[in-house]
Amino acid sequence: MLHALSKVVAMRVRYVRERSSTGPLWFRRRVPEDLQTLIGSKWIQCSLGTRDLRQAAKMVSRLVSEQDRQWAELRTPSRSGLKAQAQALLAAHGLSPDTGPHPEEALLSFYDTLDSQAPALQEQDSATDSELARHLPAASLEALRLVQGRSVVTVSDCQAQYTQARPKTAKSAQLAFGYLLAFLKGDRSLAKVRRSDVNGFVTWLREGGHRSDGQGISTTSVGRLINTLGAAFAFCIRENELSIPQNVFSRVEVPGSGKDAEKRLPFTVDNYRSLQKAIDDWERTKGLDQGRCVIGLLAETGARLSEILGLLRSDVHLTGPTPHIVIQEHAHRSLKNAATARKVPLTPTALQYAKAALRSSEGSADAGRRSASTTLFPQWATAEKTNNNSASAALNKWLRTREGLQGTGLTLHSLRHGMKDQLRAAQCPDSIQDAILGHSSGTVGSKYGTTYPLPVFLEWLLRAAQTVHGGH
Repeated sequence: MLHALSKVVAMRVRYVRERSSTGPLWFRRRVPEDLQTLIGSKWIQCSLGTRDLRQAAKMVSRLVSEQDRQWAELRTPSRSGLKAQAQALLAAHGLSPDTGPHPEEALLSFYDTLDSQAPALQEQDSATDSELARHLPAASLEALRLVQGRSVVTVSDCQAQYTQARPKTAKSAQLAFGYLLAFLKGDRSLAKVRRSDVNGFVTWLREGGHRSDGQGISTTSVGRLINTLGAAFAFCIRENELSIPQNVFSRVEVPGSGKDAEKRLPFTVDNYRSLQKAIDDWERTKGLDQGRCVIGLLAETGARLSEILGLLRSDVHLTGPTPHIVIQEHAHRSLKNAATARKVPLTPTALQYAKAALRSSEGSADAGRRSASTTLFPQWATAEKTNNNSASAALNKWLRTREGLQGTGLTLHSLRHGMKDQLRAAQCPDSIQDAILGHSSGTVGSKYGTTYPLPVFLEWLLRAAQTVHGGH
């Protein structure tokens, strides 16, 4: 009686079957006909390991949900997923795209499968890709291309492979490839991207074809996009051993390159004094908040905005003979290059900003984390991400509205150029300037030994600051 009742209830739970009166319940679901070749079976079945119907029902729900997700991916796969499906299909027939010649029996079995999928298609070898695409599933078509040694690597494949191998390029690659795919009006085989396409792409960017307002991109920005695409194409051609005679993004000439570049204006002594007065006025009325601390540290150290925003509280060292900050790579903020990692001493003014930043960030630690892993400027940086764009927009807006700085065109990055001028005016040696600012000097000698002691850096920073603070 109990066995009969169990059997009846089991039949009411979809996909649940009972094989014996004492054994566990089983899951059994039919594979959709269009996916049976890819999956290699008409049914998916497995033991649920329990006779409890409630527990079995929960397990079935999870299995069905996961299968639906996988089947959706099989029907509309990503490029990487499509290739994985094609390789799995070949493996099921004892074939591999990386070896040859292929066993005759395995090839015949594979072509028999294609015949069953596309009975209206007479000759696969002589059919065009467009004809094949109308009859064959995408994975089968890709498998056929692999067997024939003509797998297509597309522009989007190139982006995916390049960013996977070079994760730090993901942001710049996304922008460059986004523009390129928009210009091409869709994906395309790498082999079918021509030099004429590249030249048209350059003109399209310069004339603002990528924007609704028609505002073009400067030649410098176009050059950066082309460099990113050139590096990605070269990587993809090499890694996939493509027989493409020339990288179409190599040695691209951008008409008028550099002639439209706006010269970065540095802060002058008067500009620095206006800025210092603006920060002092803000402190008197509202106190030293995170934004003013960021700007003050930029002015006193000559560091890049991302370098200051990405500091951890533990990167600020107030004890010892020379208080300093440590600029180093973190998960939430990468560095431009190896020369960028450095220690920068804090002048008395910079020390006040660092202390204020530490006070303002107290208690802002992420839940479950020690304060030592908390960012110094949690308003714009977390343990996972540094929001440079948001900080840049807000702080540059504040900067441009200060008395004495309105209409000057100065930005936060102008503070870095201003520090370079201050150090030059103090007759600081070039090698020490490079070490303070995180520039690579490019000389062989610079690659040997350790850097200068912190007190040496501090001495030159104090001399540079004299041109500004000495007049107060």
